[in-house]
Amino acid sequence: MKTLILTQNKASLYQYKLLATFALALTLWLTIPNWLQPYPHITFADPGIWHLILLGMLLWLLTQALSTYLFHKTLIVLGFPTIKTLILEFNTLTTWQKYILYYVLFTLWWLTLLLCLMAIL
Repeated sequence: MKTLILTQNKASLYQYKLLATFALALTLWLTIPNWLQPYPHITFADPGIWHLILLGMLLWLLTQALSTYLFHKTLIVLGFPTIKTLILEFNTLTTWQKYILYYVLFTLWWLTLLLCLMAIL
C-alpha cells in the first residue's frame, strides 16, 4: 500500500482550489438569472431550480471547508500528531488490524446514520 504524503504546499493548493470553485459558484449564482432570461424553455418549470442546485453546491463547499478547518484545529488543540504521522502509523498496522479498524469505523458510521434518522423522525 502506498503512503500518502501530505505537504503544506498540497494542502494550500487544495484550499485555493476550493476557494476558486466557491467563487465560481457564487459568480454563477449572481449571473444565472441574466443568462436564462432570454431562454425560458431551458429552465423547464422554474428558473429557481438552477439557483437551488447552485445553493446546494455552495453550501456543500462551505461545509467541506469549515469541517476541514475545524478538524485541523481540533487536532492541534488536543495535541494529536499531524495527518501525515497518522497515515504513516496506519500503514504500519497489519492487515487484520486494518480490517478491524474499517469494520469499527463502518459500524460507527452506520450508528451515526441511524441516530440522525431517529432525530429527524
